[in-house]
Amino acid sequence: LNIRDFMETMRSSGIQTGGPAALSQTERREFANHLDRILAKR
Repeated sequence: LNIRDFMETMRSSGIQTGGPAALSQTERREFANHLDRILAKR
């Protein structure tokens, strides 16, 4: 919990905390299509 609060403070102050880049539109579409296929099988 303390780490979460610390990271939130760091983000709100504008300090870059790292992490992966956001998904591109193509990656989002591919993910959605794949998820749709998985759910359709059920």
